[in-house]
Amino acid sequence: MLCIVKKVDRAMNRALEYLVMTMLAVMVLVVTAQLVFRWMHASIRWSEELSQYTMVWCAFLSGALCVRKGSMVGLDLIQMLLPAKVGRAVKVLVLVIQALLLAALTVVGAKLAVMYWGNTTPMLKWSMGLVYAAIPAGFGLMTLDSVFVLCENCVKGWGNKE
Repeated sequence: MLCIVKKVDRAMNRALEYLVMTMLAVMVLVVTAQLVFRWMHASIRWSEELSQYTMVWCAFLSGALCVRKGSMVGLDLIQMLLPAKVGRAVKVLVLVIQALLLAALTVVGAKLAVMYWGNTTPMLKWSMGLVYAAIPAGFGLMTLDSVFVLCENCVKGWGNKE
């Protein structure tokens, strides 16, 4: 069972890495094109809007990668000062609270996306709900990654090597 979870986790995060890299590349290309056009006294009117919305999506999706790699800001000092077993229990408790908080933020983000779905962006004429959908998408993926990390820590705590 854990082997399947690891494969899903690895595939999901690999796809997420490629998606974020692609979005960043699109953002760089659009901003560079806008700079060239401005130099020639022209303008790509939608470039700023597209780059802003791409950055929003990149920020939320990258958060999931940070959760998975353990590079989110945290206070490990207390855990390191505690005895090993107590420190592990505290880590698991923190991961449970983190997953619950991220799941709640996913629900709130989904409500926001639905609330703003009828509004459109000024230049691109896209639904603002699509922009706000970055919130539940990012927090949902962060929740999944938190659960994967929690499963790994529980299995390590029980002495399994898998």
